[in-house]
Amino acid sequence: MVAQESTKRRSKDSIFTMLFSDKKNLLQLYRELCPEDTDVAPEEIRITTLRSVMVNRMVNDLGFIVRNKLLYLTEAQSEWDNNITLRMLLYLSQSLKDYIDSSGLYIHSGKRLDIPKPELYVIYSGSSHVPEEISFAREYFGGDCELDLKVHVITGANADTIAGQYIGFCNVYDEMRQRYGDSLDCAKETIKECIKRGYLVAFFIENRMEAITMMDELFDEEYLRERREQYLRAEGRAEGRAEGRAEGRAEGEAKGEAKILKRLKELGNSVKQLSEMFSIPESTVEQYLAMDV
Repeated sequence: MVAQESTKRRSKDSIFTMLFSDKKNLLQLYRELCPEDTDVAPEEIRITTLRSVMVNRMVNDLGFIVRNKLLYLTEAQSEWDNNITLRMLLYLSQSLKDYIDSSGLYIHSGKRLDIPKPELYVIYSGSSHVPEEISFAREYFGGDCELDLKVHVITGANADTIAGQYIGFCNVYDEMRQRYGDSLDCAKETIKECIKRGYLVAFFIENRMEAITMMDELFDEEYLRERREQYLRAEGRAEGRAEGRAEGRAEGEAKGEAKILKRLKELGNSVKQLSEMFSIPESTVEQYLAMDV
């Protein structure tokens, strides 16, 4: 169940990231969130999404600055999470710090710094009834807190807006996953049905094969991870058996691990990523990759 939720979450995240990496789509999202600002051009948008460069660094789904005035941090959610406002507070703090550092501003100068005005949004694609706005002070302290931060919640599938179309994609994906499971058919049918219903039509027509391949690889990668866990459990059960038999099983399991690592390497994971993924030294990963299986 955990593996399935992980795959579902990552597939939606990947489409979200792919969709809004295109500044045309990002501009459309901005105009929906800020309709009074009608003359913004794509080149005036600067993406500031936090990236996981080092272990344990927080990562949000989308952040961007427009004309050095407004900072939007958008996080896609399919399961309601009561800690959204706390995470947004941390994302905002890190993003503003990055902005100050990259702009060469000196926070101890005594002069008030010119920073973007934050506006925070969550795109929620789940089925629970949720408020239109959530507040850090209300969520954590019943409103009795001098520090506050408000997050607007966007809900509902709607073919007229790009945010609504993304929510529509998430709903269709969940439907297809119930029918087809984690499979290539799920990816294909999701895109076919989205086009039929008017969700992200231009995006999927332009990127159909890339989106299908990406979702299929995530399914494949999750399957391989699950297979590895099965090997590890089998290895634990094998303890205490005769040494010769244990050695034979160990050799077979090593080949099984090697196959999994080789496949994940083919999917684009580096030796370092595989090392971190499975908590084994890079030298061990390289030994597995060099095995003849």
